[in-house]
Amino acid sequence: MKKKQEVRPHTFGLSLLLVVFLVLCLMTFAAISIAEARNDLTGSRKKFDKTAAYNAAVDIAELAIADYTESAAINPERAEKVIDYSVSIDETDQLNIRLVLDEEAEADHPRYQVKRWQVVSNVEWEANDTLEVLPGGELGW
Repeated sequence: MKKKQEVRPHTFGLSLLLVVFLVLCLMTFAAISIAEARNDLTGSRKKFDKTAAYNAAVDIAELAIADYTESAAINPERAEKVIDYSVSIDETDQLNIRLVLDEEAEADHPRYQVKRWQVVSNVEWEANDTLEVLPGGELGW
């Protein structure tokens, strides 16, 4: 009597490898997406903080301009012709402003023209031309 040989499909191993590969790919893409989302959130928070600090400095500067304009309206002959001042934005930046009294304005309604509205960094910039190819510059062998 002849025994029947069982024929096993060879696709079981191939399908398992395909499923494992797909799961690894999807997990890798998920990890990359989470990392990118976290970086976007961090960058957005930094930008929001910087914008909020700038807007607060602008509010202070505009109040100062209103005060200078009001004092010039009260006593026009003692009004300063040129006003330079700075408003701190944060520990690294400041807002520099220059106002010039408008000579063509009506005498009873003096006004200042903004000649400079500039954000200036307080931090000294240093160029770093080095490019570290290997950590510590050693081969490590």
